[in-house]
Amino acid sequence: MTLLTISAIIPTLRPPPCKGEEVCVVADTAQLSILYVALLLGALGSGGIRPCVVAFGADQFDESDPNQTTKTWNYFNWYYFCMGAAAPESMRSTATALFWMAISIGNYVSTLLVTLVHKFSAKPDGSNWLPDNNLNRGRLEYFYWLITVLQAVNLVYYLWCAKIYTYKPVQVHHSKEDSSPVKEELQLSNRSLVDE
Repeated sequence: MTLLTISAIIPTLRPPPCKGEEVCVVADTAQLSILYVALLLGALGSGGIRPCVVAFGADQFDESDPNQTTKTWNYFNWYYFCMGAAAPESMRSTATALFWMAISIGNYVSTLLVTLVHKFSAKPDGSNWLPDNNLNRGRLEYFYWLITVLQAVNLVYYLWCAKIYTYKPVQVHHSKEDSSPVKEELQLSNRSLVDE
């Protein structure tokens, strides 16, 4: 996030703002590189924190103490609330709501996955892939293989969706005074920026 913020603040790291009806200046290779590296680092950071959040919070409380077991759910509620409240004003939109909804659905699905693994990997002696007392006695590698298979299925589904996806054609309207579609398109794009 720091690199993304710096690239937004320092004028040489981003293209100049568009002026009137002129064609906007395209970002050069260095500016695009900094932007893409910043987005990549942000994605890696977010991808790295999400799987660790459960373990990060779970280790903070003693499950044998009744007072602390009730604080676990409160911890996660405040954690996710603060993460959402830290978003800048320009990002508080429907997209942000959909993002957090996807995170919450992911948490429920991961809880369901662990519950199903407990149920279907249970042996008559009470052991399973993810034992509650000692993970060294379980088969954690089987759980990770299951997650790997699910990710491979997700990748195949993504590739299938990408293959059947069709782009919406851009409609260019010609004005009666000027037959230049570029000028009309710029006017439409500038109008949509003003409306926002």
